[in-house]
Amino acid sequence: MGMNIIDFLGRIERVWRIVATGAAFLFAAGTFVVCDGADQVTANTGPPSAPVNEGVDPDASGPLGGRDFSLRRRSTLDLWLDRDRYRDAVLAAARSEELETAERARWVLGRWQRGILADTPPDLAKQLAILPPVEAIELLLEESRFTAATIAMQEATGTLEFESVAARVSMTLDQRFPIYARAAVVTDQTSQLLAFLDVACSTKEMAVCRRDWAKLFSHDDIDDDGAEASSNPNRRRMPPAMDAWDPELVAQTECLLHLLDGDIEKAMDVAKRADRELQQREMAAGNRGGDPVTGLLSRKQQPLVRVVRMVTSRWNAIAAAASSSARDFERAAERLHAVKDGGDKGDSNQGKESKPDGAKRDARHQSANIAQITLYREEAVRHWSDALIAADRCNNDEIRAAAVEGLITNGSDESVSIAADVKALLWRTLLIHGEVDAALDVVRETDPSGAAVIAVDGSRAAEALSGLGFPADQIDTQLESWIDAAVEAQRDLYDAATSDDPAKLAEAARVSETGLAPEIETMFTLIRLFDEVSRDDAAWRIADRLSLEDLHAKRVNRSSEYLVRDYVLLALLWTTHSDWMIELGMRDWEIEPSVVSQSLISRIAVTDEFQLLAILSHFVELQKPTTSAKAAFRIACEIARAEEQDRRRHGQRVADLSQALQDGSLRRKVSPDPDLEEFFEGTPRIWSDLFLAHGRPDLAEPFLEQQAATGDLEATFTLAKEYRLGGTITADFDTFEEVWGAVASAHTDGNLRFRDDVMTGVKAVGEQFRLARDRGDSNTADAILKQIQAMACTPSTDMRQQIADVLADCGQWEIADSVYQSLLMMTAITSDETQSLIDIARKYQRFAVKATAADVSKTESAMRANLIKKLAPDDLDLRRRAVTWFDTAFAGTLTGVEFRPQLYLVYPRLIAREQLELTVIDIVQTRDESLKERARGLLERLHQLDRMDITTAESILPKMQQIGMKEEVEDSIRRTLDVADEHLKAFPADAVTANNIAWGAAMNNVELPRALNLARHAVFFEPESAIYRDTLAEILARSGNPAEALMIERGCLIDDPGQWHLHEQIERFEKNSSNQR
Repeated sequence: MGMNIIDFLGRIERVWRIVATGAAFLFAAGTFVVCDGADQVTANTGPPSAPVNEGVDPDASGPLGGRDFSLRRRSTLDLWLDRDRYRDAVLAAARSEELETAERARWVLGRWQRGILADTPPDLAKQLAILPPVEAIELLLEESRFTAATIAMQEATGTLEFESVAARVSMTLDQRFPIYARAAVVTDQTSQLLAFLDVACSTKEMAVCRRDWAKLFSHDDIDDDGAEASSNPNRRRMPPAMDAWDPELVAQTECLLHLLDGDIEKAMDVAKRADRELQQREMAAGNRGGDPVTGLLSRKQQPLVRVVRMVTSRWNAIAAAASSSARDFERAAERLHAVKDGGDKGDSNQGKESKPDGAKRDARHQSANIAQITLYREEAVRHWSDALIAADRCNNDEIRAAAVEGLITNGSDESVSIAADVKALLWRTLLIHGEVDAALDVVRETDPSGAAVIAVDGSRAAEALSGLGFPADQIDTQLESWIDAAVEAQRDLYDAATSDDPAKLAEAARVSETGLAPEIETMFTLIRLFDEVSRDDAAWRIADRLSLEDLHAKRVNRSSEYLVRDYVLLALLWTTHSDWMIELGMRDWEIEPSVVSQSLISRIAVTDEFQLLAILSHFVELQKPTTSAKAAFRIACEIARAEEQDRRRHGQRVADLSQALQDGSLRRKVSPDPDLEEFFEGTPRIWSDLFLAHGRPDLAEPFLEQQAATGDLEATFTLAKEYRLGGTITADFDTFEEVWGAVASAHTDGNLRFRDDVMTGVKAVGEQFRLARDRGDSNTADAILKQIQAMACTPSTDMRQQIADVLADCGQWEIADSVYQSLLMMTAITSDETQSLIDIARKYQRFAVKATAADVSKTESAMRANLIKKLAPDDLDLRRRAVTWFDTAFAGTLTGVEFRPQLYLVYPRLIAREQLELTVIDIVQTRDESLKERARGLLERLHQLDRMDITTAESILPKMQQIGMKEEVEDSIRRTLDVADEHLKAFPADAVTANNIAWGAAMNNVELPRALNLARHAVFFEPESAIYRDTLAEILARSGNPAEALMIERGCLIDDPGQWHLHEQIERFEKNSSNQR
């Protein structure tokens, strides 16, 4: 022939499609020309992945290589146009030894692999023809051609490339699913998208996506395990694509789907089978036939059983199984101990008969025994941890006590060296369950600073200091010497790290990996501790003295070095003293702030772009050229920080800044600096954020408009939502649709949109729902709500959470709750411990509180906040469910997730407070007196976690008095006052603690004379504080002295007129005073 076969087929195809399907299917010239390497086809040798007519003629592909050319070309097009009937024949022909037959068959397969069908528009067909199959699938999804995408995905099934194709499609769905979902709903292709999910499903998240989609659009046969599911394999519970999955993923997905359907027993059966198979595989791989604990499950060998029991709150089963396993591992360790001890005695009796080879063999044997004992001890700790977690939640005191003892005993076995992660699990488990003393003993062994931070967070400040070797009663006399010693140690370490002596370098590397002497690290901990107990003078002294011009830190074998001052700034991020960061960020010995200083200080600013501080410094100098560089930098930092005092102090400067930006004078000022000039190119968002932080949306609007003009969808969305850009509901509705249209567009300047833009589009659709509802268009509102629900089926857990919040903002609480529940289960069912579950659980709890609030727009006064609010049964269940998820998520990730040490006290307190408040509400609504025992237990736990818990005293104890638990409340307040008295003896300047404890006692009308003493103590140390004087006035009024209280309160109002609470207080005191007269 005079031309390439494929070229010729392209021409013949156009003629054939006119005849076979009409002019609508006319293809442009050259549609099917093969580009170099772009149209390669993979012959699928696997099983058919599409319906095939069993009656197809096995010789159907014969005419592809026949002598009649017109028959060959017609046969080729026939095969392409009727895939369902001829797919097997084409696959066979692609493997033909006859070149033309194989080439024609591969041409057909290439069309199918790219989803090019008879109804494919010519322009789209051109694009698809030159793409690799996986990119063609992505383009088909973007074009809402779900049937074609399904065929292309089916063609990839069974090929060597399928795994990579499936992974990329999974990523695409993770990022873009809301786009495809809305298109499928609008174009009535929900069944077609479900069919695509059937073949594309490759993760458990996609399996849930498929399940939720089927349920939402009433494709209920997906959940039928009976005859219908068997006759229709594409609609069974598990995705058809799971045949190629890893067994562990299959088991996780089966468990997850059963749990979502409420079939807990089926989920447990799957989990037990999967864990048993995992154990068998591991035992076979490890050849553990002679292991003395053969048959026992390590915790790592039962990941699914454990997690299914946890998420279904089967704590009794966990407690029993874990405690039994822990004891078995302990017994195994003890048996090996006995063997080891017996071996030691035998060696001593061998005397001269021992041979060197025998001694080496014995040594190896002993070493192996110790290693095995260590493994058993570690496994016992893991199981005792689970036992304590479970026993505490099912109130099994016997197992709880055994678990605490088991953790302490195994952790203190000096004959073995337990791994650091197991030690961490040990103390975290003890700590979150109120065993604070035992936990601190473990932490101090390896992390004295961490132990100190935990202790001070639990209101054990004196203990925290003494644990570091700095007695509280020596602060005033020894602080300077402590700082001197730290500075000297840092200089010695720096000298060693910069030495040419290998021995000194090795010693420096051994002493510190960070380049900071341990003594300096301890000083940073002291800064935090002193900040907690209101010893600002001592904390500042440390920060100031360590911020020296000639005090450096350097890691061994690293070229860069830093000022210790830079680390001081980093340490101050954990305190309440951002003003100190600003003060130390540019010292008198510097002519300009360093980039490191600006970068660290930018963490307390509205934006973390450190160039903003330099530009704002230029602005201050532009305003007042005589301003010193240090003063200009300070003002710049305060403007960037935008806290309340900054907004008051620099209100006029912020208005002038807007003007300087608008008229270009500020840009001209910084233009000599190329870095700052470049920074101006992309900063509209930074300026709008800054002005919004200063409470000036009017100044932010022009910059939002600049952003919107450049295609910034978030800015366009903000203008439409907050500024009513269009001016009318219809115009705003159209603006939101434009935002969606931009997001739904597959490409922007040649680049795929990122996920954040997709969520901007989803939020825009949420606003469309609100607008439609507000104007009474229920049909449109209902249609849009269905679209949002479809988007919420996304396999992306992050996007699901955000869409749930969009639904909540639309007032669709029940739908949002359903999305959250499936999201939590999706995240929980995994063999890995991750922080994701905790993050989602925290957001779910905030959602639950918001969903059950009577009126979230109102802020109640402290006096009214103590009233017990009744909750509807569904609302109470929601709150309970949310706190249970948070508790389970936190307790279930003690190994795999590492938080700051004090959070192992903070999170349990948050959980216990919520549980206590819900218990109080439950007692009121059910009148079940037996629940008071649970309330007592929770209150005791809160005392264990924080001996001076002001939040509980202020917000929950007054409610407990209302349900007849006055005796428990009085005891609690007295215990707190006793601790406060002890604390103030060590730290008399801690006015914060004195005031807080006094206020807590006042809110409960308990021990008012002692509370009055504490309030006077606080005012003595902080006489200018309106807050502390307000506390004093409150206690005086409750003690029968409203006249003096009124006088003090009026003085507070003069100092802080913006506090509405003070106005309420004065009104109340005036009424009480007049009644007394």
